[in-house]
Parts: sequence; C-alpha cells; structure tokens
Amino acid sequence: MKTFINRKVISEKTSSKVPRVLLVVGFLWGNEGILQVLVTLTKKLQDHGWQVAIVSSMEDQDDVGRFTRGPRWLESQNIQHFFVPFPDWRISGKAKLFRTFQALLKLNTVVREFKPDVININSLSLTLYAQMMKLCYNVPYVSTAAIEPSRKRFGVRIATFINQYYPTFLGDRFIAISSEVQEAYATKLKIPKKNIRLIL
Repeated sequence: MKTFINRKVISEKTSSKVPRVLLVVGFLWGNEGILQVLVTLTKKLQDHGWQVAIVSSMEDQDDVGRFTRGPRWLESQNIQHFFVPFPDWRISGKAKLFRTFQALLKLNTVVREFKPDVININSLSLTLYAQMMKLCYNVPYVSTAAIEPSRKRFGVRIATFINQYYPTFLGDRFIAISSEVQEAYATKLKIPKKNIRLIL
C-alpha cells in the first residue's frame, strides 16, 4: 500500500518534528474490514515516520456486545484512539443537532491535544467537522472515498452545489480508490481533477 498523504498538503508550520495525521471515521464496527484497512494504513504511515491516531465513535462494547476489536485492541496495536460521539444516523431533529455540537466540541479537544498536521476523513458526512477544524486551526484535510456518490442523497446535492464555488470544500486533496470513483467525484461533485489522486 502506498502512503497516500502528500506532504505538500501539510501546512508550512508543522506542529511537531514528527508529522501527525488524524484519521477520522464516523462509525467503526470491530469486525468490519474497514478497521483492518485503517490498521494496515496506520502501520504503513508509522513505518514512514508519521504519528497516527484514529478518531471514531467506537467503544469497546455496545449494548449487544458486537465489538471484539475496540479501542483497547487498537491501543494494543500501538495505535492511539480518540472517542468522539458523532451522531447516529438513526436520530434526527434536536437530538441530532445536540449530538453534532457535542461531537464538534470533543473533536476540538482532540485536535488541540493531538495537534495534527493533516486530517483524513473517510465519509462526506464528516466534512463539516473537518471544515471547522480547518477554520479554527488551519489544519488541512484530505477526503478518501471507496464508493461512488449517490445524487439521491441530500448531502451529496448540497456538496455538489458548494463545491462549484468552493472547490476545496471536500478537502484540500481527494483520494479515490478506483478510476470509477475518481471519475464520479470529478463529474458529480465537481471536484477539480488536479485535486484527486487515484490509489489502486
């Protein structure tokens, strides 16, 4: 696996001698493949001299005991994990707004503590959080996508509109893991092709 984070994305004033990246995901279920992908990516980045931490709403156990590889397991793999209570897709209204604000405050604390040089988000739903951290701390962020966007989703339509006028809304760089995803995000979400990097 190639190291996909371009050092040109990092601001000139780095927060430490060792470059730091914060991998932000919304939800992680301990047995899913995405967790193993993140672990593999983290170890590769560590091999290249990066300090890495993962942010998610994953806890060691939920009410049905699904997590067999939670934060404690990540720590045992020498991977730092921060818990942020991102809102569950099943809630709405005032409860979702409150949870979103709560998550922003917690992520703000994490960024202040970890002092990342770059943030990577793995879901378009996390764009707002990354944008706020960029505005507050001038931390650039990179988006990664594994699937093509659906125009049926309200968030995708909003992002498409914003991106026409603010081409780095979805990240200073965009990582696509297939040529189909690369083309879809360039055409559907109006991301400048020069900002998209294809990783096969």
